Amino acid sequence: LPFIWQYEYTGDMDFLKDKTYPFLKELALFWADYLQEDDRGRLIVHAASYEGYQDINPSQDLGFIRRLFKALIAFSQILEVDRDLHAGWQSILDRLSAPPTTIYEGTTVFNHAETDAFLVGYTSDNLEFIHPGEQLSLGDDPAQLKMARETIRLQDAWAQGNNIPKIFVQAVRVGYPPEDFITPFKAEMQKNFRPNLTLWEA
Repeated sequence: LPFIWQYEYTGDMDFLKDKTYPFLKELALFWADYLQEDDRGRLIVHAASYEGYQDINPSQDLGFIRRLFKALIAFSQILEVDRDLHAGWQSILDRLSAPPTTIYEGTTVFNHAETDAFLVGYTSDNLEFIHPGEQLSLGDDPAQLKMARETIRLQDAWAQGNNIPKIFVQAVRVGYPPEDFITPFKAEMQKNFRPNLTLWEA
């Protein structure tokens, strides 16, 4: 992701041509080989949503893979190269599994992986396809945005330490009511940062 952001934020064509694009192509070769087709015709990922887990289709992996192949198509158009590879990359995007969901308290929510239980108060890795993966944002499918808001509400993970850099951004990306997360945001800032915004260290 930082390689993609480097071009998106700077417009550095030399870095895109010489570093980012070749690196992304190598990543694409890996994923094209690693992804497996299941009996439903989907491309699936065998990986881990957390340390020590063995999962099918971790949400963050799917989001980052989708981000990779979308970026490759866009960058190849900018650089005017490899148009013959577009069909293969698009085929992967078309067949890649959707982010996993489950039912929690009668509500459909985004889950960490297809084989996990929904974890309340835990890290919001299940929403990393939203941020930093940037695969769902304001203006996208209203049903998906509503599901993401319900996921955040039911997961209730504002105070989980690893979430500070991501859950508040994820909330903004999907239109979560600001009045419902400003208070926990301020609480986390006061708890974890000194008045000069340096981080408290244990």
